[in-house]
Amino acid sequence: MKLQLIRNATLILDYAGSKLLIDPMLGPKHQFRSFAGIEENPTVGMPIPAEDVIAGIDGVLITHLHPDHFDAVAQEIIPKQTPLLAEPHTVDPIKEMGFQNVQAAEGPVQWNNIEIIPVPAQHGYGDWAERLGPVSGFVFRAESEPTVYLTSDTVFYPEVENIIATYQPDIAITNSGAAQFGGPEGLIILDAEQTIQIAKLMPKGKIIPVHLKALDHCFLTRQELRQAADEAGVGHQFMIPADGEILENLA
Repeated sequence: MKLQLIRNATLILDYAGSKLLIDPMLGPKHQFRSFAGIEENPTVGMPIPAEDVIAGIDGVLITHLHPDHFDAVAQEIIPKQTPLLAEPHTVDPIKEMGFQNVQAAEGPVQWNNIEIIPVPAQHGYGDWAERLGPVSGFVFRAESEPTVYLTSDTVFYPEVENIIATYQPDIAITNSGAAQFGGPEGLIILDAEQTIQIAKLMPKGKIIPVHLKALDHCFLTRQELRQAADEAGVGHQFMIPADGEILENLA
């Protein structure tokens, strides 16, 4: 298994002989509106050209349709015949964009040599969860590969613990930027404390935090997360990639 963080939650997952692009946000810096009134988003540019990101991909996975997970540039440049697996509520809108090979992730999907299992996610608490949902996380399994839990945009809530207990992931890719609206009570994705909770539920597992410092409502830095993990005694589990960085030989 090999994983490349492009930016925010955009990932290239090389797994079981396939190359999967996840949640592509491929536009330039300041392409779309601010979320927190600080600056337009994304707040950082692409580390590599968008055309290089999509070169050679075998498929695309979409966890939900917020612009930081499937932006206008990705919708434009990804070939319309590309196989695309999507959270079920997003299938019709994606087809309306002209994509011709869209499959709803409504249960375990066998895709090439990979079993892809949609799992619950909750994009905030209370009203925020209602306003920002629906969204799916995913578990990836394949022969001779680690089991991978992609949290997607979720806060920590009982289902996260259930997913870890059920699937026993070797690796968790966590959206950990502490995005919020209107202060900590408006937390809509994992923060440092919640990411550490996941690590403690996976004492033998690796944690790969992404969705960090690319949007103006994500306030947690990589350095702050690293310090918090070290202080909690779980820092040895954390691999925190920079934009564009490739993590190889993950097992």
